[in-house]
Amino acid sequence: MQKLFYQNHSINSKNSNMNYKEVIESKYNREAWQKLLYDIFRNKISFWNTPSAVHVSSRLAKEALNLGKISLVDGESIAIYEVELSDKVDIERNRRGIRDMLTTDWRNMGYAGAFMFCYRKDESILRFSYVSETWGFNKQGEYEKMSTNTKRYTYLLGEGRGCRTAIEQFGTLKNSKQTLSDITNAFSVETLTKQFYKDLFEWYQWAIEPSSNVSFPNNTGTEDDDREDLETKVIRLITRIMFVWFIKQKDLVPQRIFDIDYLQTILKEFDPYSQTVGNYYNAILQNLFFATLNRAIEDEQGNKRKFATNIKKDIKTLYRYAEMFNISENDVVTLFSEVPFLNGGLFECLDKTNRPTIMMASLATPNLLLMGAIAIVPLSLTICSSIQRKD
Repeated sequence: MQKLFYQNHSINSKNSNMNYKEVIESKYNREAWQKLLYDIFRNKISFWNTPSAVHVSSRLAKEALNLGKISLVDGESIAIYEVELSDKVDIERNRRGIRDMLTTDWRNMGYAGAFMFCYRKDESILRFSYVSETWGFNKQGEYEKMSTNTKRYTYLLGEGRGCRTAIEQFGTLKNSKQTLSDITNAFSVETLTKQFYKDLFEWYQWAIEPSSNVSFPNNTGTEDDDREDLETKVIRLITRIMFVWFIKQKDLVPQRIFDIDYLQTILKEFDPYSQTVGNYYNAILQNLFFATLNRAIEDEQGNKRKFATNIKKDIKTLYRYAEMFNISENDVVTLFSEVPFLNGGLFECLDKTNRPTIMMASLATPNLLLMGAIAIVPLSLTICSSIQRKD
């Protein structure tokens, strides 16, 4: 019989303000995750002194270990597994294979489900999956098997993943009654979808309020119409940010342009919480949208991406705002040098330019508002990666 420990000193932390972000957005570490799970479930969680090996297909995994169990308040229990995946498994796409590889084990042991931490030692990505299978009555009063959907209860975590959603859901779980239903609801895409649209709508309302200080020039020759058709422009902005976030996950856009610490080194007087200054939009996003994603790395005439000169201020696909950077123009061009050209119209600059020399100068999108948008976007990625891909 396996021995348990409940309050091992290395796990039983009295610190109620544990940093979930530090654990979830780092390379998988068993001890760190054990501390996190203990912080959530406390005396409901048990870990084996010596994790037990579990038989698993060598095609899918090099090793699978049963780390312990969680005894929920409704009488149900779920197992906790750690799985080192084989080199042949696509950790980003092979969700069904990962989900099903240990079903026989936890089902035969009488568990209602499992937490699965699937990783590879030489990679920073972690796939966390929650799987469950129970029997109960549906809304029509019929007794049926109820199981989690392959695509709707799995997350990619780890370094560079932007895991705000998972961090919040683990926090939600900590503050729940901690039944099987609470776990299912916490990690359900349907729940996340509702939260995403709620957050997005609240951000949109904030953006169009006069107090947000947002303005977009219709005609750069005058400031009188800068808030006309603002709703459409704000929607276009969040659409562009969401698209950029998606391609960032494929390393097509540099991760560091969303890193506040890095931005404070390359932008002059960058304050991410400013409600009046918008140098993040001007220097980073405008240059990314219009001079990078909307321009070939090298066009048919051999012209490469570069900064505008006084003579060419009317060309919308050139870099601008060199004065906002702490780094040189060449360094700015290099920062975006690996970003591909996307010829689809989404990143076309739609400004009317009666006075080319001040083109785009009157636009104002405060840093605080954009940091709010960037905080929401990873939730959309979690939802889409869960329901759109096919195994």
